[in-house]
Amino acid sequence: MISAKRMKQKLQQKVSNELFSTQEQTILREAKSKTALQFLAEIKKAKHATITHGERQCLTEMANLGLLDEVINVILLLTFNKVNSANLNEKYALKVANDFSYQKIFSAEEAVVYIRERYQTQHSKKAAKDSAPKSNVPDWSNPDYKNETSAEKQAELDEQKRKLLAKLDQGGD
Repeated sequence: MISAKRMKQKLQQKVSNELFSTQEQTILREAKSKTALQFLAEIKKAKHATITHGERQCLTEMANLGLLDEVINVILLLTFNKVNSANLNEKYALKVANDFSYQKIFSAEEAVVYIRERYQTQHSKKAAKDSAPKSNVPDWSNPDYKNETSAEKQAELDEQKRKLLAKLDQGGD
């Protein structure tokens, strides 16, 4: 689909000096060499499936957001890798496309870097969460626990304990 907005985005692309892995370079090369429809057709052919009307409509909607074919191709690859299916998860693809449009990601390089950064952020959060399992056992039950209550605070607690016990002895009111 040709639109003035998409042509403007193509002209404004920045040349990236980022270092990409060989896998990312392959993705970039493939994403830039084909239209979104050709790219989708290749993926579907590899999965022994055909392109549905809904998938064609999804490509049109992503193009209407001003995304270039190379960015749409990266989104397609991301979507198919996320879900092991022969069909495009159209809702997810459009969600990612909306996010890319909002984040002003208009080149395949920017898309790959953005995906890489999100992946690393999500995995570092998950690793941090998994590495320190939260225990519901109170600290004071730990055999190595050191009571660091000051003498003043301990005196207040003892006084409060004495008053509550006296109140309990008198009938609880």
